[in-house]
Amino acid sequence: MQYTMKISQSQWPSEVYLESLLRKLKTKSHKTSVLTDMESARSNLVQLDIYFETLDYGITSEHPDYLWEDLLSDIGGTLGLYIGVSIVTVIEITKFILELVKSIIKKK
Repeated sequence: MQYTMKISQSQWPSEVYLESLLRKLKTKSHKTSVLTDMESARSNLVQLDIYFETLDYGITSEHPDYLWEDLLSDIGGTLGLYIGVSIVTVIEITKFILELVKSIIKKK
C-alpha cells in the first residue's frame, strides 16, 4: 500500500493557549521552569500530530488452485485408465494368440 505525505504546520503554542500550557507544565515537572515566555516555549516545545489520509486497508489472501483432493482424484482416474487399458490389452493379446494357434492348427 502506498501512502502520500502531506505536511502542514502552524506555530504552537498560540498566545491564547500559552498561559494554560505553562501552568500545566510547571505543576508536572520542575524542569519546565525555563519556559517563561512565548519565545522560550516555541523554541523548546513541539507538538507533533500524525494523521492518516484514509483508513483504508487492503487484504491479501492466498488460496490454492489445486487441492490435495483434486490431485488424488486425478491420480486415481489416471491409474484407473491405465489399468483399464492394460486389461483390454491383455485380453486382445490373449485373443490374438488364440486366433494364431487356431490358424496354425487348421493349416496342419
